[in-house]
Amino acid sequence: MKKFLINSLLIILIIGTIWILINHIETLNNRISIAESNTKALLLENQGLDSTSRVLQLTIDQLEYSKDSISKILLNTIKENNIKTDKIKQLEYAVMTNFRVDTVKFRDTIFVENTKLDTLITDNKWYKLALSLKYPNEIVVSPSFKNEIVTVFNYKKETIKPPKKCFIGRWFQKKHIVTETTIINNNPYSSTDTTRVIEIVNY
Repeated sequence: MKKFLINSLLIILIIGTIWILINHIETLNNRISIAESNTKALLLENQGLDSTSRVLQLTIDQLEYSKDSISKILLNTIKENNIKTDKIKQLEYAVMTNFRVDTVKFRDTIFVENTKLDTLITDNKWYKLALSLKYPNEIVVSPSFKNEIVTVFNYKKETIKPPKKCFIGRWFQKKHIVTETTIINNNPYSSTDTTRVIEIVNY
């Protein structure tokens, strides 16, 4: 009987050890897969493929440890908008530049002979206006705006039905997880008027 118990304990111990090792191997494989995916994403980014973007998979600790400028912008934006890092699901960063060139020509001569002026009005980061005046009658205006957009997806639990006034009653209400989206445009000259985020789900 004693031998049977010892053998049983040994078998349970072996099975438990195998189970722990399998889980550990699976965790390591997942980490390797994430590392390889991040490497490919960074390589594509460095190759300058504007139309292609891969998702980087990082923990908040890894993001905070990173020293690159985009990570700093993301972290500063999170801090400035009082977003809890433990509730963040996804972060997005995008920089877009809008520009246009307009040329105006008058029928009559409006400039003194040999007039040629090229100047740049800028705030050094968000806004630039290239202005060109040419004899005899040409004005060229080229404004551009740089938009730096940070999108934060974070989740929270809330009651499915309208929350009850009494906090004890809210404890027993059914809850679900909802995703909130915060879009911040760091350009002080721009504003976000309408935003819609759609998540496609399969039932």
